[in-house]
Amino acid sequence: MLLHVARVSGGSRGSETKAAHCMPSDSTAASVQRVENEENKSVVEPEIIDTTVAPSNDGGSDEGGEGGAGGNGSSGGGHGGNSGDEGGEGKGKYWSEVSPFIASLSRGLEHFPGDFRRDIAEGLVPLQFVKKYVELQAKWLTRLLMKLPGFRNKLLADPSLLFKLGIEIGIGIITKCSAEYQKRKPHFKEEIDFAFANLLMALVADWMLVFLPAPTMVFNATHARRTGLPTLVFPFLRHVPKNVFQRVPLGMMPFSPIQRLGAIGVNGAKLFGIGTFASFLGVATTNGLIFIRGKLNPEDSGVRADDSHSQNVLKTSLLYGSYMGINSNIRYQCVAGIEDRILSRVFQSPGNLTIASAALRISNTYLGSLMWIDTLRLVGMQPKEEKEEK
Repeated sequence: MLLHVARVSGGSRGSETKAAHCMPSDSTAASVQRVENEENKSVVEPEIIDTTVAPSNDGGSDEGGEGGAGGNGSSGGGHGGNSGDEGGEGKGKYWSEVSPFIASLSRGLEHFPGDFRRDIAEGLVPLQFVKKYVELQAKWLTRLLMKLPGFRNKLLADPSLLFKLGIEIGIGIITKCSAEYQKRKPHFKEEIDFAFANLLMALVADWMLVFLPAPTMVFNATHARRTGLPTLVFPFLRHVPKNVFQRVPLGMMPFSPIQRLGAIGVNGAKLFGIGTFASFLGVATTNGLIFIRGKLNPEDSGVRADDSHSQNVLKTSLLYGSYMGINSNIRYQCVAGIEDRILSRVFQSPGNLTIASAALRISNTYLGSLMWIDTLRLVGMQPKEEKEEK
């Protein structure tokens, strides 16, 4: 700022009167004021003293709203009065477009969870995803799930993820219960606990088959690289997309062909582990129930003769894990790609897109059931005259 000190010449008292006032930092010419002395009129010529203080480089004057140079935060303070030390100059390229929207919210940045708030304040989150977050908060279920960073980043990339999970789980319950009923029809009530154990195994697998290949937004790549044991052991996993057909999200670097092919291997390894664990849990539970029933009532255990022998837990688990890691992995990545790149362009109406997506997933589940039966028959674990749904 420029401090103007007025020196009074002339007058019988011979005294000098000083008047100081603050001028805006962008003034280039000094103002001249005339002061009438009580005894003699004289012209006051300003003496300019430059007391300008270089502005700090910490994102603007954070206290601009409380008596900065402009007095009301409009000069030198930028957005400091609204965002404190979390906004202003020196931030990422998206902060300038996001800050007005943040200022319009009643709670400002406090509306967002801590890690997401930091990304927004650093200008790493485009405006469309900030608005999408606020929209998703309107529903209680998504509001609850948005508290989990992994779920939040997937919902921001694909708001229809919950619908797809619901479709897959619903189809899984119907097809699995139908298969269990057909298999155990004469004794279904007595063996309902076996059916329930197998149903849990299938639902865990169905959930992960949809969740893993779903696209994910990564706003702070530096933070993402520091988290997760797999990325620490295998650094190349940091840049692999969630599925081979994933479109490049806004603000992210394009994926190379090698990275896209890597998505098949990464998801395949995850699904192999998940499938093996889910099958181990289901088969072990079933074998445990058979053992307990046989001990409690050997003559009327409620187990049919063809079910009385326990399954090989390790062999069944490894087979199911391999099936999920190879067959199911490729099928569900294709489904995700078809939905994202074809159906979303062909069907502009949300209702038509929903119907098309549901039909695609029902067909995929039915195809998976047939292929699972063929796999069991191929390794000799399923008699050719029997049929079993996945």
